[in-house]
Amino acid sequence: MIIAIEGMDGVGKSTCARSLANYLNYEYVSTPIQTFFKGGNNNPEFKNTMNIMYDMTDSVVKSYFIGLGNLVACRHKDNIVLDRHFASNYFWNGTPESEIVFKHLIELIGKPDITFLLKGSVQTRMKRLYERDPNGWDLKDPEKHVIGHDKMEDFLIRFDIPYIAIDTDNINQQKVFETVKQHVINMSKGKKR
Repeated sequence: MIIAIEGMDGVGKSTCARSLANYLNYEYVSTPIQTFFKGGNNNPEFKNTMNIMYDMTDSVVKSYFIGLGNLVACRHKDNIVLDRHFASNYFWNGTPESEIVFKHLIELIGKPDITFLLKGSVQTRMKRLYERDPNGWDLKDPEKHVIGHDKMEDFLIRFDIPYIAIDTDNINQQKVFETVKQHVINMSKGKKR
């Protein structure tokens, strides 16, 4: 099974994805594009490449670049939990011009068995990001101060990707994980029949 956990920064996505992968004994894949760089996020080449990509204005190139990581992570693999996938890529890079890229990526990779879209208000997410790191750059990034999940949800609907949305505003990370876990258990029971 391929499971994607999506949502804006501060919504509890990584905590949930790691916990779910551990519970299911699945491979946890965070920021799939890191697989091209030995040492991942700690590799200076990775950081430099990502800075170049973030500064680039060509949504088609950026969509394919991030999508390449998704392709590598999902191709010929089963039983993975992805911390970010199509919807996150679309949030940051989805434009009318890059729409064709996402259609192509879905054709190549296929759709996840289920995507969990974790939602949270800007206020709640900023509070969580502050608790994680009071000096974190995320707090100063204006692009993080938007709702975000609305564009992700629109993408999931338009591309007919199975998903479950969970509002995380009034529940803690353990409850988010328990909710996601229960949905996966129910799905597994349904597939065994």
